[in-house]
Formats: sequence, structure tokens, C-alpha cells
Amino acid sequence: MRRDKTEINTELLRISQTGALKTQLVYKGNLNFNMIKKYLRTLMDRGLIQKTGAHYYTTERGREFIYHAESLGAI
Repeated sequence: MRRDKTEINTELLRISQTGALKTQLVYKGNLNFNMIKKYLRTLMDRGLIQKTGAHYYTTERGREFIYHAESLGAI
């Protein structure tokens, strides 16, 4: 079964809540490095995730996104 963009974005935000390296996002999110670059760029442009050093962290806005996605049953 294929995942839609909302499911993938939500999963990446969940993984990065406590901080995650790009490699961890690739493996835990079941994506490849080309795909992860696209998703991270989108999440960062929308203020849902931020990069500090080599780690990615979910922002407050990202946590709100997770909450709303779960409450709508999108995931």
C-alpha cells in the first residue's frame, strides 16, 4: 500500500520530535536520500521542522500538524 504525502510528512515529523539525523529519517521513514531532500525542504519551508547542527527537530507548528493529521484520521 502506498503512503500519501501527508502520511510521510507526519511520520518524518514524529521521528524528528526528539532530534534525528538525515540518515535516521531515511531509514526510519523508509525513504531514499533523493526523496528525503525533497520532503525536508518542504517541511523546512513551511516551518514544520528545523535543522540545528546535523539534527532535525520538529517545531511547535510541526507538532500541531501531527495533532491535526491524527485527529482527522489522515494517518
